[in-house]
Amino acid sequence: MAELNITNIPAPRVPFIDERTGLMAREWYRFFLNLFVLTGNGNNATTLEELQLGPPNPPDLTELLIQINKDIAPQYEDQSGDFLATLDTAQLMSMMSRFENAEAAIQGAYLQPVVQTGTIANYNLDSSPTAGGIVYGTGPALAVSAAGTLGQVLTSGGAGAPTWATDGGGTVTTVSVVSANGLAGTVATATTTPAITLSTTITGLLKGNGTAISAATSGTDYAPATSGTSILYGNGAGGFSNVTIGTGVAFSAGTLSATGSGGTVTSVTGTAPVVSSGGATPAISMAAATTSVNGYLTSTDWTTFNSKQTALVSGTNIKTVNGTTLLGAGDLGTITYAYGGTGLTSYTAGDIIYASAANTVAKLPIGTSGQRLVVAAGLPSWATDTTVGTVTSVAASVPAFLSISGSPVTTSGTLAITLSGTALPVLNGGTGVTTSTGTGNTVLSAAPTLSGDVTLSTGNLVIGTSGKGIDFSATPGTGTSELLADYEEGAWTPTDGSGAGLSFTVYNPTYTKIGRIVYIFASIKWPVTASSNSVKVSGLPFTAAAGDDNTGGLFLAGTNVGSAAVNYLWQVSRNATNFVGVLNTNIVDVTNANMSNTFIKICGMYTV
Repeated sequence: MAELNITNIPAPRVPFIDERTGLMAREWYRFFLNLFVLTGNGNNATTLEELQLGPPNPPDLTELLIQINKDIAPQYEDQSGDFLATLDTAQLMSMMSRFENAEAAIQGAYLQPVVQTGTIANYNLDSSPTAGGIVYGTGPALAVSAAGTLGQVLTSGGAGAPTWATDGGGTVTTVSVVSANGLAGTVATATTTPAITLSTTITGLLKGNGTAISAATSGTDYAPATSGTSILYGNGAGGFSNVTIGTGVAFSAGTLSATGSGGTVTSVTGTAPVVSSGGATPAISMAAATTSVNGYLTSTDWTTFNSKQTALVSGTNIKTVNGTTLLGAGDLGTITYAYGGTGLTSYTAGDIIYASAANTVAKLPIGTSGQRLVVAAGLPSWATDTTVGTVTSVAASVPAFLSISGSPVTTSGTLAITLSGTALPVLNGGTGVTTSTGTGNTVLSAAPTLSGDVTLSTGNLVIGTSGKGIDFSATPGTGTSELLADYEEGAWTPTDGSGAGLSFTVYNPTYTKIGRIVYIFASIKWPVTASSNSVKVSGLPFTAAAGDDNTGGLFLAGTNVGSAAVNYLWQVSRNATNFVGVLNTNIVDVTNANMSNTFIKICGMYTV
């Protein structure tokens, strides 16, 4: 018989002894009763292995009657199968007791409701459990409540299902202070209107660490002061330092004082008009001003000075200077040259002020157009310029490629300069040609022939027409063309053309096109993929030629998978902008799965 696995029957999660009664808790009683029932009340035919899978099925009524007839009746029958004719009292009571037990078993199995205990899985739930819900009993079954919202609490109405509700808060009934972090405290009227008083027993300088306070350590947390002879100041670094006591002062016993006996004024002098009596307690004085000595103004002098000129207001401007009248009545006069004026009262635009005689100022009106200022009879005046000259001879000389006629001109005539020859020589800044093509700074003939090497000091040789280039027909061969008509460098973008939608990791994809040959270079890494699509890399910079199979190909310059990728051939597709891969061993397509997480460095060429 296999050992009974008792863990298949869950034990109660309550204390074994009920604190209220001091007896075995009813949950534990039901647990042991269930064990006893599950094991068949001591005579169950169900095996322990079967009990580990679940409780036995209730016996069928017919089977139960057969079992009763089988187990009880034969004990009271004779060898012929009939009940004993004679039963003593003990036998009769025993038989009746057995049948009563059988009857009770039948009633317990079919007439009484079955009380089933065990895990939550043994009960019926009223609906599918809700995440965050609470399981509660409805009477005949279990149910799951809805989930509450943030901050809600589960409340009971005394009966029925519990509900989620917002916490209504509470009331603080008492307040106390815990002594910690260097602080202690007391609370007055702690249960009504608490008043908290904090205190500390720490003395001296305090320090804080962000959480608590403690006594500061001299020499560690601050610079120690020499008692009575130093002053501390905050040093900006979280501590204190000593103030340096300079000369002339002293700090002792908490008092800052000056050293030495100080100084005494012994004599004071004055500079005129200030007068000092001298000595340690001088008398400073100043005399009143006179016509020859500076001093202070007396009240009489001030009145006299203040009355010498009235306020400068309209109609009463300055009229006299040193007793000389400058303006006439009503300020209608003019200030003459003697007092810095001109004696003039009006001007016309362009007038020039000049001295017409000694101590006399006059104005010269503006002249007419073309006149110039000249001196006539010692005075300035405007006059027409009548002074002209005559050129007596004009001649010219020109370089050899030019010719001149009419030189020299002695009275009147024309100098004619013409070109000697048909074209301006290159030596003299010309082109040497009479017909030309092109624009810009350099103009050549329609078909110039240059002898010797041609050097471009700056700039490029630009081919202005598509299809034109450098013709090497001077060195003929057997080819169909000796014209180099194109050269180009650039970058291209390798992309997945297989239809799998892959994203490549690409490094330095470049190309160089010389004539009809395109050289390409790139490093390409496939992502991790199981795609069975044939490899096709698109994005070549030019469409490959469509004429034959000899379009072009690529060779492997490096890889991260060793010799596996060496068996792959890379071919440029005709009349397309992509290349494909085939296995060298059997000429079948390389798939994306073959290239999964593979890095290749390729270079090659193809024709267009």
